[in-house]
Amino acid sequence: ATRDPRAAVAVILVITGGTAASTRVALLTAIGRSLARGAIVKGGAFLEALWACDTAVLASSASLVLDEPAVRAVYPAAGVSVHEVLTAAAIAEQPSDHPIGRAIIRSATKNRLVIREPDRYASVPGCGIKASSDGEEILVGNTAFVTQGRLPDASGDDPSSTVFVTRGGRYLGAIALARQPRPGTTLVCAGLRSLSIRTHLLTEASRAAAEAVARELMVDNFEPELGPEARLQRVQ
Repeated sequence: ATRDPRAAVAVILVITGGTAASTRVALLTAIGRSLARGAIVKGGAFLEALWACDTAVLASSASLVLDEPAVRAVYPAAGVSVHEVLTAAAIAEQPSDHPIGRAIIRSATKNRLVIREPDRYASVPGCGIKASSDGEEILVGNTAFVTQGRLPDASGDDPSSTVFVTRGGRYLGAIALARQPRPGTTLVCAGLRSLSIRTHLLTEASRAAAEAVARELMVDNFEPELGPEARLQRVQ
């Protein structure tokens, strides 16, 4: 129709050995595309088996979330603002290089809070931070250290990811932290759900931590506190 002789070579036909050959080409192409997207497929047989897959097993929560925690929620005491809790905690954690301290400072910075260096600072391993600012003592850490165990974990989160804050002997509130999903993880889980593939998380994390990850990613089922061998046995 164009009267252009070059149009005659616009379509190239490659004659192969038939359907079997074209199937091999399709599988190799799919494996290559999977590798480019970060998924390793050992061979065509495994790729073909995916058509019958109805469950995806996620073998570790560590591969689903970032290494660094982030502040997930702040639970201020009555009459205390969220900013007061974050400011006190960030002042105490300012010299700290602990992941929890860095997460609190990032959250305070994001909220544009003024963070000053503490007048005094001391880290108590396994417990928390003791600091002072403007003549007031600030404690940040677990409930046994900060409140002598008088307060329960009011947030309902895993106690190991919750820190309590007092300033000048006054209880300010609690900060809940959690590791955030890796970029794209939530989208992948949603994609599996759209294909009617159920997701099952096997993890070494505690029940509370595993439940938080499963809830965040909307995983169908999870089994916590499993070591590497136990996870391998469950898959087999």
